[in-house]
Amino acid sequence: MTMVRLIYTSQLSENCGVPEVRSILKAARVNNQKIGVTGLLCYDPTHFMQWIEGERNIISRLYHSIAADPRHTNVVLLDYGEIFQREFAKWSMAYVNPGDVSQDIILRYCSSIELNPYSMSAEAARSFMLDIAQMKRSTLDSDI
Repeated sequence: MTMVRLIYTSQLSENCGVPEVRSILKAARVNNQKIGVTGLLCYDPTHFMQWIEGERNIISRLYHSIAADPRHTNVVLLDYGEIFQREFAKWSMAYVNPGDVSQDIILRYCSSIELNPYSMSAEAARSFMLDIAQMKRSTLDSDI
């Protein structure tokens, strides 16, 4: 079985607010556990940025489903690659609010203090997500 990592970003649709994001997060945690997917979701009022990892065929089907979801638009694949081990094995779907991310971390990967995932290279997207995951590991896991 080949495992992969996929990182994408997207813009939230006008009709997608906090209640919808809560619903997405709740469903992802339940469904991902059933299909062996782990990852991290970063959400702010305008963007999603998500890292998902698992078996290649499952991640491929999941990404196609995510890309077709009308709650967001402009879905852009930032990074995709084979992995030998999971980064987020303990999280069916962890959540980080960019408001909780230090400006120092954002400035490492963006040209301003505004998070702009569309401007990130694949390497920057991976590093950013790993940095915020490290921050998440040092705090209690919380929902939005």
